[in-house]
Amino acid sequence: MGSVSKGSLLAGDRLLKPLWLAFALTCPLFAVEFLRFNNETLRIHVALPMVVLALILAVGCATLVAGALRGVDTGWRPAPETRWEWQLLAALSCFVAWHVVAWARAEAWVLPTREILKVAFGSFSVWGVLTFFPRDRRFHEQFWRIVLWTSALLVAVLVAEYAFVFRYPFLGNELAGVPNTYSIQLAWYLTPVMLHAAFYVSEAHRKWVAFLILFVFATGWLYIGSRAAWLAVGTGLLAVALRTRGRKLVSYAWPIGAAVTAGAVFLLAFVPAQLAFPRRALFLVSPGSVPELHTYEIRYGLAEATWGCFKASPLTGIGLGNTDRCIQFSTHNDYIAILSDLGIVGLSIFLTVLIIVGTKVLLGSQDESPSAWISHGSRASITAIAVILLFHNIYTATFFWLLLGLFCAEARSRGKAPAITDTACAVQRLGLP
Repeated sequence: MGSVSKGSLLAGDRLLKPLWLAFALTCPLFAVEFLRFNNETLRIHVALPMVVLALILAVGCATLVAGALRGVDTGWRPAPETRWEWQLLAALSCFVAWHVVAWARAEAWVLPTREILKVAFGSFSVWGVLTFFPRDRRFHEQFWRIVLWTSALLVAVLVAEYAFVFRYPFLGNELAGVPNTYSIQLAWYLTPVMLHAAFYVSEAHRKWVAFLILFVFATGWLYIGSRAAWLAVGTGLLAVALRTRGRKLVSYAWPIGAAVTAGAVFLLAFVPAQLAFPRRALFLVSPGSVPELHTYEIRYGLAEATWGCFKASPLTGIGLGNTDRCIQFSTHNDYIAILSDLGIVGLSIFLTVLIIVGTKVLLGSQDESPSAWISHGSRASITAIAVILLFHNIYTATFFWLLLGLFCAEARSRGKAPAITDTACAVQRLGLP
């Protein structure tokens, strides 16, 4: 093979797993206003886990380039290996390109430029996850267990702060300083982690610890009072029940039912504030009993106004960011926002991405091993996120694209042997002692 600088290649391989674990440790910071790097010109707020992700991508790409220059197989495949991966990356590339086309018709440049940067980095992150995330099934479990533990710690701190220090009626996402009323970011972050925690309980060795984690999530999930998050979690659980044809339904259903009940009792019994979630829950069964909750009527009006904007240019859209200017508000629905901004073409590309991911994750091979909980978590979460898109604008968030990549990587790892990116495998390929 000739003279090779093997140490540098191995250094990159050794670094990635610790970096992915560091990403799992910092992942909850996506959900809160804390430790963010702000650029007020572009109005970009970079969370700490995005810095770790950028480092992962940089190390991975540098190792790939070094391996190519020296003729050494690093074990990573920068090009897609299967048809669905080719289709996914092609759709993502088209989606980014179409954003550039729509940006040319934008009436302002700051926010549309930010949206392009976020979508481009998010799409690149999907490729990065598919390329550099270890294919070892055990590592997937380890990654998600760390995410669950650190997220539970963060939510517990937030609940204690908002319930007993601020005495707020609902949970916000400001970790330090003045309490805020913006909880959407936290609500939709909690959705996938809570669903993973629900399936983890039945497979965990220490079930009481796993249930405690789920209880913390359920308490925060209720305390936020997000009806969209409630509907999303319910829909995700239903999707798994249908996919598994009800197998082990009781073992998966009782933990989340018990955790939600315990969380409600805890909040009602011990929180000294006038809580918002009971009346929001009442809205789901009797909307007329809660006349002050009229946000869905507002959303319907926004959808009608957005439809009027869309009709001005239905095929190609009215331009990136122009819908919010047209209706003088946010659409609170990503599907109609994309339809209006990017037209039928843009929405078709976006739905293609979701269909490819959903097909792989939902309809992929079944997993009956003890690691099945992460498969069920992926299936429930992709369904839940599709629901949340109906109520909020999240598609430009990096975490949204990262989740798509992680779900695809998990689906690809089902039934696979330990990953070829393991350091031991790299040592063997390079002929090192």
